[in-house]
Amino acid sequence: MEYFGYRATVEFDGENFCGTIENISDLVTFESDNSNDLEREFHAAGNVGA
Repeated sequence: MEYFGYRATVEFDGENFCGTIENISDLVTFESDNSNDLEREFHAAGNVGA
C-alpha cells in the first residue's frame, strides 16, 4: 500500500489484517478486521500527530 509517499506492508494473521508503515524512524502500525477498512486505517495511522 502507498499513501502520500509512505509505504506499508500488510499481513493477515487469520483474523485481522496487520500493517506497518515502512522506512520511518518510528514504529507505526494499524489493523483492521476486514479488507474494506484497511486503507482507511492506514491513512489514519499516517495522520497521527500531523
